Amino acid sequence: MSVAHGKAVVSLFGPARTAAGDAKLREMISTPLDNHARISSRASLIEYFAGNNTEFPFEGEWFDTAHAYLAEEDSRQRSSLTGGAGFRAWLARLMKADTGYVAVLAGARSVARIARASLGFLRSLSSDSRLTGLWPALPDMLKISEKLCAVFPEGERWSFSKLVSTDAALHGALADRALKLMDFLSSTDAYISVAEASQKLGFHRAEVVDDGLDTLEIKALRHPLLKAGVPNDIHLGAEKGNVLFLTGANMAGKSTLMKALGIAVYLAHVGFPVPAESMKLSMRDGICTAINLPDDISRGYSHFYSEVRRLKRVAMLAGAGRRMLIIFDELFRGTNVKDAYDGTLEVVKRFARIPSSIFLVSTHIVEVADALKKDSGNISYCYLPTVMNGNKPEYTYKLAEGVSSDRHGRLIIRNEGLLDILKSK
Repeated sequence: MSVAHGKAVVSLFGPARTAAGDAKLREMISTPLDNHARISSRASLIEYFAGNNTEFPFEGEWFDTAHAYLAEEDSRQRSSLTGGAGFRAWLARLMKADTGYVAVLAGARSVARIARASLGFLRSLSSDSRLTGLWPALPDMLKISEKLCAVFPEGERWSFSKLVSTDAALHGALADRALKLMDFLSSTDAYISVAEASQKLGFHRAEVVDDGLDTLEIKALRHPLLKAGVPNDIHLGAEKGNVLFLTGANMAGKSTLMKALGIAVYLAHVGFPVPAESMKLSMRDGICTAINLPDDISRGYSHFYSEVRRLKRVAMLAGAGRRMLIIFDELFRGTNVKDAYDGTLEVVKRFARIPSSIFLVSTHIVEVADALKKDSGNISYCYLPTVMNGNKPEYTYKLAEGVSSDRHGRLIIRNEGLLDILKSK
């Protein structure tokens, strides 16, 4: 998953309240969904929990203890429940000095606490027909919770004989049911964590449509890891074309915008809320990016050669009809200006002829735009403006239509005093 400023995007949604829930959260965000129905189902669940401010009424410690207990297959841990009938064994149990006995008691009690808390929690959720329609497993989980609760003694004071019978059931007939319930609740923990985060961060549900087109409409997109990120609208597909040709000066925000778009499209395919006011996009088969692409010293590849190889893989995917989102930041920056111009022109021309994929390409070689406008349609031209305050450039980070010819590299060098430092004495 994308990382910026030393912080992973997954950290925005967690941690969940339980270790198992946090593992579910990380599994979800690392595994994009390729099925429209599954994306919609997950997004609907998260939206429901966010809209109802659903709370997770469980302690993380209960799940840790219960998982360790249910996973324990070594009969030595429970030997004190069936072995010593003599005075020493009785005294050890009485003083809770027998660690096996204590572990079993703690584990069984944790399962009981989870089952009892889940009974009221799941009954409350099951009373809403909207949720049962979204979550077919909910009624079955409620039944499991009821069966488990029927086994446990009341209160926290358990007789030794009742603990023996309960332990036998939890490691026998009820073992799979207890684990299924806990797995279900761990997923619920993850969903609720995402829902709470989306409300706090101002994220919204994305509408992912399986229409086979190249629609991409985003309102007020911002980078999720920037506290004061400037929102931007992006519209591609239909009359707008499937290629966005992006220009702007150094530090104008091109790379940040491209990363924000990639993150939003990725999160939408995970079924998570996105950092935008609204978003509608056609399902993608994958995302391919080249932002800050390094060279490969171990193979002897230059930056330019690495970029060409990445483009080759992109061409194979897009040319085969795969519905991709493809993001290239400054095409051919690793070669001379003439080759970069020619390469950018020819590649973008061909991008525009592949309607099944969506392309976002940035460049400093703005002259390419003039050549593209002469004989290539299906391309939108946008730029990130620079406003001069005296001899100091200031950046709006607000997307505008058109092509920018801003070049402030030499000005930045001068403003930073680099030339003065290098002045001969």
